[in-house]
Amino acid sequence: MLLSTPGNPSVFSTKEAAIWLQLQNPNRHFRTPVKVDPKHYKVEIEHDRVRVLRINYGPRKKSPMHGHPSGVVVFLTDQRSKFTHPDGKTEEVVGKAGETRFLDAFQHLPETATNHLN
Repeated sequence: MLLSTPGNPSVFSTKEAAIWLQLQNPNRHFRTPVKVDPKHYKVEIEHDRVRVLRINYGPRKKSPMHGHPSGVVVFLTDQRSKFTHPDGKTEEVVGKAGETRFLDAFQHLPETATNHLN
């Protein structure tokens, strides 16, 4: 979302959003993002086979280390994030609005890497 203030069109804000469709796997034990960061993660639907999360971050926001089981992510907005993995390695993740990806289970500390829309 692009916002400007009256008289100052150079002030921008962005929200990065995605939907995460997780395959439920009772054998995987992660710190769930909904419990460690309910401000940015919301359960849309959940039952014994699938869990759907809505993810919403503002500019330069961070989440605690958590994990996701295998699943599908659908980017609702363009986004650029930095993921820090448990071993300390980092990677940049870029998603375009409408893009869909399958991801294997992983753990990370995500941080949005944008201040405004480019």
